[in-house]
Amino acid sequence: MFPVYLLAQDSTVVKVTESKPSLDLSKGLPVSFHAGKRDSLRSLLPDRSMAVIFSGEEKVRSNDVFYPFHQDPNFFYLTGLNEPDALLLLFKEPLSLADDTVTEILFLPGKSVEYEKWNGKRLGTYGAVSELKIQKALVNKDFADFDIDFQYFDEIFYTLPDGTFDDRPGDRGDGASMLKHFFFKTNNLADRLNNNRLGTILSGMRQFKSKEEIALLQKAIDITCLAQNELMKTIDTSFTENEAEAVIEYVFRKSGSEFPG
Repeated sequence: MFPVYLLAQDSTVVKVTESKPSLDLSKGLPVSFHAGKRDSLRSLLPDRSMAVIFSGEEKVRSNDVFYPFHQDPNFFYLTGLNEPDALLLLFKEPLSLADDTVTEILFLPGKSVEYEKWNGKRLGTYGAVSELKIQKALVNKDFADFDIDFQYFDEIFYTLPDGTFDDRPGDRGDGASMLKHFFFKTNNLADRLNNNRLGTILSGMRQFKSKEEIALLQKAIDITCLAQNELMKTIDTSFTENEAEAVIEYVFRKSGSEFPG
C-alpha cells in the first residue's frame, strides 16, 4: 500500500490509500505484451506490405572480448528476444510458404552446446515458438537461402539498429550477412524500400505506455531513488568517483536491477 495526497476543493489535503498494481514482472514484460505489439504494428501497416526489423549486434572490444550486449529497443519491443544476430519479418497479410502460412518469421541463432557453455543459454528456434509465441522461427544462417518473393509486396519497411554491423567472415548468420542478403534479395525493388516510416510508426507506438511498462518504469525510479539516498547517507569528502559508483551499483544489484545503469 502507498499513500496518494489529493487537494480537495476546500484546499484541505486528503490522504488516499491505493494498492500497488498486482503485476508479476519478476521476469520482465510478459510474452503477451510483445505479441500484442506485433499485432498492433501489423494493423498499422498498409495492405500488401511487410516490416523488416534487425536486432542489435555485439560489439568487439578486443579480439574475442565483447562490450556488454544491448538489444535494439524496437526489436526487443516486438519480440522480447535479448540475443544478437536476429531478424524479424512481419507481414500485413498471411504469407503462404511451401509448408506453412504465417504472418511473422523470426530468424535467430541456433542452439550450440559449445557456444552456450561459455556465453550462456540461447533460446533457439523451438524456444522462440514455445516461449516467445512466435509463429515461425528459423536459424539465422538459413535467411540467405530462404525463398521469399519480395516482389509480392508493394512496400517493404525496414529499420536498422544504431551503429554498424561487424562482419564475421564465413558466418552466414551474423547481422552483416543477413543485411547483405536482404539488400541482395530486394536489389531490384529500391522504389519499394522505406527506411523512414517504420521508425516513425514504432516511435509513435512506444509513446503510449502499458500498465506493465509503467510498473517497470516505477520500479526503475524506486531503485534509483533508493540508491541515491543510500549514497547521500554514506558519502564523504574522502570518496572517489569509483567508490560512489560502487555504492550505487551495489544497491541497484541488490534491489533486482538487471543492469547497473
